[in-house]
Amino acid sequence: MKRAAVLATCLTLPLASLTACSDAGNRASTGPSAKLDCDPSRNSEGARGVTKTSVKVRGLLLKTSPAGVSFAGNDIGAKARFDRANREGGVHCRLIDYGGAEDDGNDPGRNLAGARKLTTQDRVFAIVPAYSTTFSGAAYLVQNKVPFIGHAVSPPFCGNAWGMGMGGCYTAPPNGMTQTAWERMIAKVIGGAEGKTAAVIAHDSVGGKAGVAPIRQAATAAGFRVVYAEAPLPATSVPSDWTPWVRRLMTANGGKPVDVVFSATQTPNNAGLYGALKAAGFTGAFTNATDYQAKLLKNPELVRALDGVYVNVPFVPFESDSAAARQLRDDVAKSSPGAELDTSVGQGYWSADLFLRILRQTGPELTPETFSAAADRLTGSSPGVGALNGRAMRLAPTGCSALVQIKDGAYRVASELTCHPNVPVTPAGN
Repeated sequence: MKRAAVLATCLTLPLASLTACSDAGNRASTGPSAKLDCDPSRNSEGARGVTKTSVKVRGLLLKTSPAGVSFAGNDIGAKARFDRANREGGVHCRLIDYGGAEDDGNDPGRNLAGARKLTTQDRVFAIVPAYSTTFSGAAYLVQNKVPFIGHAVSPPFCGNAWGMGMGGCYTAPPNGMTQTAWERMIAKVIGGAEGKTAAVIAHDSVGGKAGVAPIRQAATAAGFRVVYAEAPLPATSVPSDWTPWVRRLMTANGGKPVDVVFSATQTPNNAGLYGALKAAGFTGAFTNATDYQAKLLKNPELVRALDGVYVNVPFVPFESDSAAARQLRDDVAKSSPGAELDTSVGQGYWSADLFLRILRQTGPELTPETFSAAADRLTGSSPGVGALNGRAMRLAPTGCSALVQIKDGAYRVASELTCHPNVPVTPAGN
């Protein structure tokens, strides 16, 4: 009813008063500042999922899995951002027809099937948010010119005209670029990287293996001497005995422990590995990019195992007092009362925000081709994820992130959102 009421108001106002129905992403603190008159008669229609007054969007996510890994919060975050956009009149007088996200169950076959269904049956214009460990449906989406936006931590998001990450491409192609913000923030909070060693450890999957070299080179650029960089951890199960990996990390520095462990795996593995390391006498820093989940703090065993961990966050932290963080908290509370905030909620929210920015940039003539071209022209910055640099986001990360620490059962901001220069990455990580 709210969507209908907003649209009805927009369509019945005199043309001179239609500024009240301007672009939703333009007036709010998380969107561009320019206002556009709302006149649906100027809008194109006929492209898949597009009418003069709406654009159809759905998500494709890993929501459930045998190992318990879930990115379902993306759905909550995207809905919150799209709901606010619709309350404010849509983008170019088009409301966002968002009907939730398909679950791929962490199954490559189901991911491809979901991409086919959303394209041929549901006839969506775009897939937002898009996030899974193996986004196998990407090739199909590229072939059919379906834009998809999400947290681009796997190669299918990068190097094509249809995929884009909210913070750019985190899995750099050969001879591409990788971010250094995470590693430089860690160096700062531990008193500098000079004379200190680092290890990079990941799970044995396409995404895990692809992430090792960029993290290794970024850590080197931040001043660390990387003495171990491998992807040996099981991707679909949690080891009962961490001894082999603890032994490697506790002796990788010429028979001594490393100073910092950069972990590229999921929470169950992080808790098991870090807990075992501490039990073995490890006193260095342990950091990852996944353990930012409100529900984690309700599990005493996990809190105990992960106390002291630094977590890289690809957007402004929820605990920040910034206007962007306050807006997100308010939007989620209105859209999904009682919902817990975790990394995936932020990923979905800022992926949706990026979609809205590109939609505004595209203008009234909306087709997959005009949307893709507008994405390539995108410039400026977002208060939630930092720099926006158009086509470069398809090839490299934007270089912006924040850092929180789990301490005494709570998340504490260790570094606000900051941006640092990228560095080249090569396949061998040298």
